[in-house]
Amino acid sequence: MTDSARLEGTLVLVVGPSGAGKDTLLNLAKEALAGDERFNFVRRIITRPAGGGEDSAFATKEAFQRLVEEGLLALYWQAHGLSYGLPIIIDEWLANGDVVVANGSRSILAEARTRFSRLKIVNVVASPDVIADRLRSRGREADDDVMQRLQRGGEFDPEGSDVVTVDNSGPPHVAAEHFVRIIRSCSLTVHSL
Repeated sequence: MTDSARLEGTLVLVVGPSGAGKDTLLNLAKEALAGDERFNFVRRIITRPAGGGEDSAFATKEAFQRLVEEGLLALYWQAHGLSYGLPIIIDEWLANGDVVVANGSRSILAEARTRFSRLKIVNVVASPDVIADRLRSRGREADDDVMQRLQRGGEFDPEGSDVVTVDNSGPPHVAAEHFVRIIRSCSLTVHSL
């Protein structure tokens, strides 16, 4: 095995509609893989204070714009009136051959596919009833907003050989087991080259 073949990690980009349970699955996977240095879980930077089980860092709009201008974000996007970004440290982790797991957005998939040679997209889905219940329980959206998110959520499902779908309609631990297997398989691929 050559060092150059070994030192190319995989970015596991988790996407899906609001309320599908991405943060829950990320937290469960992070717990399951704790202590294994091959896996790095990214804290997104968002222009909204963290909450609701979301592992993120807060940045003001001005601070976020400075991060963009200084090239300190590997990927960034706008959604629901907020700015989201993934810190540039992921490039270092990938260069070390690690698996990097990040909560992303379907809107950045084309850019991610161009920027990262080893990409696995995990599309987290759930039934519309489950998503609606989860969105309402968060308390961040009014009923009209919940309905708009449900409509938008079903409009775009990513496709391609790099996409794996995880159905999180049932108990979260079942979907989390599937998700952890996907993450582990990315490490086996990287370290077996």
